[in-house]
Amino acid sequence: MKRIILIIGFFISTQIIIAQSVGFYYQRGNDRLSRKDYKAAIEDFKEVVSKRADYYEAYTDMGKAYIGLEQYFEAITALTEAIKIKSDYLPAFKLRTQAHLARDEEKEAIQDMSSIIKLAPKDLDVYKMRGDLHYKNEDFKKASLDYTKAINLGLKDSKTFYNRAEIYLKNSDKDNAIKDYVSCVNIDKENFEAYKKLAQLYYDKKEYKLAIENANSVVKLGQNEEIIYRILADSYYNLNNYENAQKAYSRLFELYRLRDKIIYMNRGICNVELKNYDLAIKDFTRSIVFDREFVDAYYQRAYVYMIQGKETYAVRDFNKALQINPKCYRAYEKRGRYYFSQKKYKEAIEDFSNVIKFNQNTSADIYYMRGASYYSIRKSGNACLDFKQAMDLGDERAKKDYGELCK
Repeated sequence: MKRIILIIGFFISTQIIIAQSVGFYYQRGNDRLSRKDYKAAIEDFKEVVSKRADYYEAYTDMGKAYIGLEQYFEAITALTEAIKIKSDYLPAFKLRTQAHLARDEEKEAIQDMSSIIKLAPKDLDVYKMRGDLHYKNEDFKKASLDYTKAINLGLKDSKTFYNRAEIYLKNSDKDNAIKDYVSCVNIDKENFEAYKKLAQLYYDKKEYKLAIENANSVVKLGQNEEIIYRILADSYYNLNNYENAQKAYSRLFELYRLRDKIIYMNRGICNVELKNYDLAIKDFTRSIVFDREFVDAYYQRAYVYMIQGKETYAVRDFNKALQINPKCYRAYEKRGRYYFSQKKYKEAIEDFSNVIKFNQNTSADIYYMRGASYYSIRKSGNACLDFKQAMDLGDERAKKDYGELCK
């Protein structure tokens, strides 16, 4: 009996000594790990698991030390042992994910992330990481699902919103793309790529003020890109803000050696509206140099020549435009408006009649001016027909004249 008691006592004391020894090595291993003395820490953790094979925390910390040494294969081996012992131990899964990513083992990393999500379904960082991997591999459907889950859980990350916006854009969902690009720049005020995408999207939607706002944000960030100045210039142009449009077109020419007939023509039109007639002539002429068959530039230049009283040059350009395209109703319209302003009513009637002939969507203004021209040469019957047509198209002047002159 005494012998049995001695044996039991020896066993207990041995276990206490072992436990104390395990505790000592584990504590020292963690101290060394915190000091980044990874090799010494690994030796301590190996000592721990040699005495207690089920010590999953020691395997996990050993894996962390191997990651510190960039020995990722050994890290995965140690972390796998930890997971075998405790299959729901999140720290081991997260560290093993890190090691797999370092070895470009994306499939295995995704599997570990999926395990983490099962154990911690509200871990938004893991949804983001898995989404990034899916995005990199162009599995955009899965990426979008993960990004959406992370965002719904409260993730405020500009890159995540940017990537999801890109996915929406690939799927032609421009409205949701805009929302995410806006969220992106609200978080990261210096993300010029997102501003650039917003500028283009708003321009495509003809929301020119918002296009200008975002294009200017790109410029303020020091990004002098041709497409941005084009968006700025064309947006100002479409808003009839000719002064700023002219400046933006000029900036384009300063920064880039462009041979673009449309930009020269648009700047020319801005110069016409700003009464810079000589500059307008130069711009229209440059357009024609780049394209000898550019009808629009000929009739725009002709119109300016008319304003300047250079009728010989104007007639030559109008004739050239109509020689290239006999159905060019815009050329007839420009010339007709000039004749109307000069009280050359017969010539105006001829040109307005050609506008009506060749343009199925003739404006009320053209009918009204032809009607006024007919009335001025005492063809009141024809005038009233045109006033009626213009009135039906919503012209208030025609309504007034028809009521006073045609009843």
